[in-house]
Amino acid sequence: MVRANSASGMAVDDECKLRFQKRNYRYITFKIEDQEVVLDKLGGPDDIYDKFTSSLPANECRYAVYDEKCQKSKIIFVAWSPETSKVRNKMVYASSKDRFKRELDGIQVELQATDASEMSLDIVKITCCLIDYRHHLLFGCSSSPYGFMLSGCFLVSQHRFVLYFVLVIAILSFYELS
Repeated sequence: MVRANSASGMAVDDECKLRFQKRNYRYITFKIEDQEVVLDKLGGPDDIYDKFTSSLPANECRYAVYDEKCQKSKIIFVAWSPETSKVRNKMVYASSKDRFKRELDGIQVELQATDASEMSLDIVKITCCLIDYRHHLLFGCSSSPYGFMLSGCFLVSQHRFVLYFVLVIAILSFYELS
């Protein structure tokens, strides 16, 4: 059965939701064909991040989900829209994204990328780290009131976190320029 998206006129194949709910795959890519979101590729449970990024086409838009195994599993939704794809293709994907994302229950992080550098593994890990830290700030951490360790990041306090975040951005910028 296929459900129509009233906002964009796009339908979502039920197989997309079923495969996503099984959580047997490290990644799943989706594409739009004939006004319908359908499965594109499935990544095995042991596939690495590089295999996921290389599965995305250089000239076509895609939606994707990736299961990042941080301290806790994080489901990342990626809206892949390379600059070399056609403008109409970008518009169709952009107008259908939010509705499709709502079909996939359990997404914790969203990335929008136009090239591979915008969704590097470092950015994914830092984003997951920030989500975990935000959760820590909202709900507290009974085991360590003065520190919080996650994904190799040691964040001591809220003020130092801001300094740490600025430092991480500076380091990433430096590597991009190199």
